[in-house]
Amino acid sequence: MKGGRMPEKKKVNLSPKKPKERPLLIIPSWDMEKISANIKICVKYQEMVGICMACHSLYLVHEDYIKPESLYNFKCMGGYEQKAFLNAISYVNNVLPPVEPDDLFSAGIKDFTGGLCCLCYALNRNGDKIRQDQIDEGNSPCFGSRLDSCPYKGCSHYQTCIVKRSRFTTWHKRVLYLQNKGLYTYEIRDR
Repeated sequence: MKGGRMPEKKKVNLSPKKPKERPLLIIPSWDMEKISANIKICVKYQEMVGICMACHSLYLVHEDYIKPESLYNFKCMGGYEQKAFLNAISYVNNVLPPVEPDDLFSAGIKDFTGGLCCLCYALNRNGDKIRQDQIDEGNSPCFGSRLDSCPYKGCSHYQTCIVKRSRFTTWHKRVLYLQNKGLYTYEIRDR
């Protein structure tokens, strides 16, 4: 104690701190320039693109066998062009919250099919006929539930049955988001 002064005691506030109030904002996980550029790529090949009526994702229309000529058109593309197109579809499908179908229509994507993407088709009751076909062939009824590989190479649905794990994860996040908003009404069967 030099100079005769006592050190001041700090006051301690024991009341809980109020958290700072922040406005509730939903910030999209995408930026508008990138999403616009990728949608433009999809519009360029719109005859090969469908919008799933259940999960609102983009998919190649030859996946649902409605327009097999689009598979021919897809195979005629160069490797770089195919990769850019598939990356554009993937980018648009990875957006959360999802791009609304009306926004895709106004951008120029015309949905000719009114169908379901492979995952919505396979994991709903719609895939039951294909699973019955698999049983009739002597295979496991696993349509749409194999991630990355399938041991039944002789199955007539081998190519359409296998789902990439990353695609399933993206689809599942999208469906959960839409279910929470009350916008996905299809019943998903157990995997």
